[in-house]
Amino acid sequence: MTKNEINREWKALWLVILSGIIVLNLFPARDERAAIVCFLEGKARVLDTGAKLDRELQLFDWLKLGAVIETADEARMVVAFAKGDRYELKGKVKATLTANGFASASGTLAKLASVPVMSQVIALAAESKPGSQLSAIRLRGSKPQLADLYPAEGAAVLADGAALSFAPVEGVEKYRVELEDAWGNKLLSVETTSAGVVISPGILRPGASYYWSVRTLEKIRLSKVADAEFVTLSEDQAKLRNAFKVQVLQSKDAAELLLLAQLDSVLNLRKEACATLREAQAHFPQNVEIKKALDRMICK
Repeated sequence: MTKNEINREWKALWLVILSGIIVLNLFPARDERAAIVCFLEGKARVLDTGAKLDRELQLFDWLKLGAVIETADEARMVVAFAKGDRYELKGKVKATLTANGFASASGTLAKLASVPVMSQVIALAAESKPGSQLSAIRLRGSKPQLADLYPAEGAAVLADGAALSFAPVEGVEKYRVELEDAWGNKLLSVETTSAGVVISPGILRPGASYYWSVRTLEKIRLSKVADAEFVTLSEDQAKLRNAFKVQVLQSKDAAELLLLAQLDSVLNLRKEACATLREAQAHFPQNVEIKKALDRMICK
């Protein structure tokens, strides 16, 4: 192949690449998260008309535009849309999902109070990458010698409401807990007789990453040590979450309570998400879907 032919090949390849970029910009990918199942009792199925896939729905499943939902007799389901609108489906219902709610619906379908926070929930779910906010990787030596450190593995906490905890070791009376920021600056070093330390407000900054460690303080045996990393929510994320929590407490709506659990989950507030799910389970002890969600989130 001559030099001119090679140049023509490269020009043709670049034209293909540029054309692809233009097409992507003109026709952005369709949002896969048009709505979410935020309450479910009984059986429900969804048919994705694009994929021709019929599957059983679960709590917190995301739904696409054009999906056809079918609920069984005695079922109850609440769906929250990206714009914040919510609908309750009771008994045997068949309805098609659109950007503005349900179309071609049959059965009992009622509109509920809207939840404006849904647009942020969907945006956060799309961006959610657990542990991705950590700015550095700590090289650990041997296997951690203490168990159940929390927060850990990049879990998030509220800057002004954080606590460090771990499983107590039988026969050990004292522990030393230390906390550092991402640059290695020591922020906390305390001895404690309990299996945890509450961090005073003002020590942690919003939207930052931290490293903490705990070791046993023993006179005879060698100390046992473990460490972990976590992040704090940004100011905007914390305001959004706390404002929605106030709304949920005022409404006492089960579906909103579960949406709060989902918001905590996408924010990586694992402990709070589990606590909210347990609260929902206390209201609906026979709800299988809430139990499944607890299992999926590995809530102990």
